[in-house]
Amino acid sequence: MISKEEFKAYIDSLIPVETQKKITQEKNRANYIGLSFIILGLALVFVFMLLLFINLRNRNSNAFLYAIGVFFSFILFAIGAIYKSFKSKTLHTIERTHMDEIIAKLLEGQKFDYNKNSYIDARIFKESGFIYADYANAINKYNGEDCLALFIPFSANGKNSSEVVLVVSDVCAQEEYIETDENGNETTKIRTYYDGAFGYITFPFAFGSNIFINAYSRGKAEKVSLEDIEFNKRFKIYSNDQLGARVVLTPDVMQKLKLLEYRFKSLKVAMVGNRMYFGAPHRNLFNIKTGTKTFSSENFMQIYDDVFAILALVNEIKNNDKIFKKEGK
Repeated sequence: MISKEEFKAYIDSLIPVETQKKITQEKNRANYIGLSFIILGLALVFVFMLLLFINLRNRNSNAFLYAIGVFFSFILFAIGAIYKSFKSKTLHTIERTHMDEIIAKLLEGQKFDYNKNSYIDARIFKESGFIYADYANAINKYNGEDCLALFIPFSANGKNSSEVVLVVSDVCAQEEYIETDENGNETTKIRTYYDGAFGYITFPFAFGSNIFINAYSRGKAEKVSLEDIEFNKRFKIYSNDQLGARVVLTPDVMQKLKLLEYRFKSLKVAMVGNRMYFGAPHRNLFNIKTGTKTFSSENFMQIYDDVFAILALVNEIKNNDKIFKKEGK
């Protein structure tokens, strides 16, 4: 990867200062309008609730009108919250038209493939064990975006003999079902099981043991406690081989996992066969940060830090020969 300074300089050259100011103005305008609706909605909710309470006590016939007032006040609040979350139109255009270039610059000199409209296959997601088996079987609505495949040289016996393949994308796994009420009326509903970043890394060799970190599907694996107390608090670790798990989860690997968890939140990891699956159910990839008052190239650094954290973990694992079960050994 290029340095963070190089990446920032590239973003500044791609998005002129005038455009950055425009994005800031659009976001601040949305925040102002959204906040105005929220404040107005909350004020009206308080007023109508007070009037409703007084009228109910006095058994006044106007109580129904005040109840309607409360309802519409909540709608104003909801409109404000939605408006406040709107992304700048200019920034949305940049994401749609320049993300390919941004990813290409970020991974300059590396072999990769990026497709904004592609995503990891549902079969691979289901085999990760990141949601309960019953839920996985119920998934009938599945989509995603921002698929990145990165091919990393893997050294064996001092030679670059193969590649580590890293694939990551945003995925959304849902169940669409029909709910029937007591009167026989049918309503189509959607239940979301997973909506966030998901990826897997294919190594040339299988792991010496199966390890599950914050995952649901664990088979006959047993709980593992490691010497790192902080790691034990932040992660639930299970494995079919206690000793093997400790060989894989070295202090450096645990440090990289903690860094990734800090970046992604709610991190899930499963090491099975020659694949390591990882996921963050509530985090979108390649998401340009918008929560700051002033928009600048700093808002793109989240993308840099996320990719850096993933690669740091991959490199730490692939450089440790002891964690793999190699043929002929």
